[in-house]
Amino acid sequence: MTAHFRRVTYTRHLVTEAEVL
Repeated sequence: MTAHFRRVTYTRHLVTEAEVL
């Protein structure tokens, strides 16, 4: 479960960066 949450957080971070850029 921790790995899944970490993966979701990482993906969300990439999405956020894409929005910022």
